[in-house]
Amino acid sequence: RQFKKELFAVLRDGKVGLFESPTGTGKSLSVICGALAWLRYALEHGIDDTRKLNDDLDDEPDWVVDHFRESSKASAARIAQRVQRAADRRKKRISERKSRIAQLGANGEESHAGSSTTRDGDPYLLDDYFSDDETGGIGSKRLSRLSDLREEHLANLEPGSSDEDQDLRKQMPRIIFCSRTHSQLLQFVNELKLVVGADANRQTGYAKENGDGSSNFTLAVVPFGSRRHTCINPDVRRIQSVAGMNDRCLDLLKTRNSKKAVQSRSRSNGSSTMPSRGGCVYLAEDAIKHVRDKILTRVHDIEEVVSDARTNQACPYFVTRSAIQRTGQFLILPYNVVLHKPTRDSIGIDLNENCVVIFDEAHNVMDSIIDIHSAKLSYENMVAVLGATTRYCDKYAQRLRSKNLYYIRQLMTLLRHLIAF
Repeated sequence: RQFKKELFAVLRDGKVGLFESPTGTGKSLSVICGALAWLRYALEHGIDDTRKLNDDLDDEPDWVVDHFRESSKASAARIAQRVQRAADRRKKRISERKSRIAQLGANGEESHAGSSTTRDGDPYLLDDYFSDDETGGIGSKRLSRLSDLREEHLANLEPGSSDEDQDLRKQMPRIIFCSRTHSQLLQFVNELKLVVGADANRQTGYAKENGDGSSNFTLAVVPFGSRRHTCINPDVRRIQSVAGMNDRCLDLLKTRNSKKAVQSRSRSNGSSTMPSRGGCVYLAEDAIKHVRDKILTRVHDIEEVVSDARTNQACPYFVTRSAIQRTGQFLILPYNVVLHKPTRDSIGIDLNENCVVIFDEAHNVMDSIIDIHSAKLSYENMVAVLGATTRYCDKYAQRLRSKNLYYIRQLMTLLRHLIAF
C-alpha cells in the first residue's frame, strides 16, 4: 500500500521516483496499480492540475485556483471522451470486419518476395556510393531510410487520420513500461492482464448496481518487440543478425512500394499489369488494421500479437508500430527502444510532458546504455571480414566504379592495421 501510494504521488506531481523492494513482494502488481490509478486520475482531472497547483499557483487567490482546476477537468474530460470514442470505433470495426477478414484469409493470394538486384542483374554488385555526400553515419542513414519507408506504409493504413492521432497522442496521458528482457516483459503483461480483468469485472458490477456505464475505463495496451521476436516472414527470419533483418525488411518495403507505384501509374494510363510477386505478403493493410484494433481492445502479450497476426497474415511488427502511433495508452517496451533516440524517433514515441516512463529492474539501465552505444569487434571477426572483402575485391574489381573500389581498398587497409594492432 505504501509503495502504491508513493508511486501515485510521484506520477501525479510530475516527480522522479526510485523504488526498491525485495523479490517476490509484489513490485509489478504495485507498479501496475499505482500507474493505472494515475492514468485514471489524469483522464478525469487533467495532467497539469496538481503539477501547476503545486508549482505555480501557491500564491494565487482561491478563485484563480478553482477556475484553473475546473478548466483542467474540462480539458481532461474532452481528451477522455476522444480516447473512449476511439475505443468504441475499434470495437465496431472489429465486429464489421470479422466476416470480411475470414473471406480474405480463404481467398487471398500468396506472393513470394524475390531477390533484390542491382545493375547488371547481380545482387552482390555494389550500387554507386559516395561517402562525401553523407550527412550522418551509415547506421543512421539506414535507420532513416527504413523510417521513411515505414512511415509511408503506416500512412497508408489510415489515410487522413495521422494529424488527428498525433494531436491526441500529445494531449492524452501515456505510460511507458520498460524492462530489459523479453521474458520480463511477458511476465509483466501477465500481471497486467489480471489487474485489468479484475478492474473490468468491478466496473461491470458497478454499472449494473448503479444503472450507469459512465465509470467505464478502456485501457489500450501495446506490447512491442524487435523483429527477432515479431517477424513471421521466413525470408527475413532466417537471417541471423538484427542489422541483416533490417536490411532485408528495407528491401521488401522498397520492392512493395515500387510495385504499388508501377501499378498506380498503369491504372492511370488505362493499361493493365500482372499481379505483384514482390514485397512481403504480410504487409496487407486491412489485415494489419484488423489485428491492431484487436490488441488495442484487449490486453495481449507480444506472443499473442504474433499468433493473432500470423492467423490474419499480418506483420506483427507493423501491427504494434501502428498501434503505438494510434491511441495506445500503456506501452510495454524493451530498454533499447526508449534509451536509443534514433530508434525511439523511428517508432514514433514522443517523450512529452504527458508521458510517464517506468524502468523495471533499473539497476540494469547503465549497462543497457553502454551496450546500446558500444560495438564489439573481435580479432576473428576482422580476419574473416578481411578475407571476404579481399575475395570480393578480386572478383568484382574490373566491374566496380573507381570510387567504390577506393572505399573497399580503404576498408581493407583499415582492417590490416586493426589486425596488426
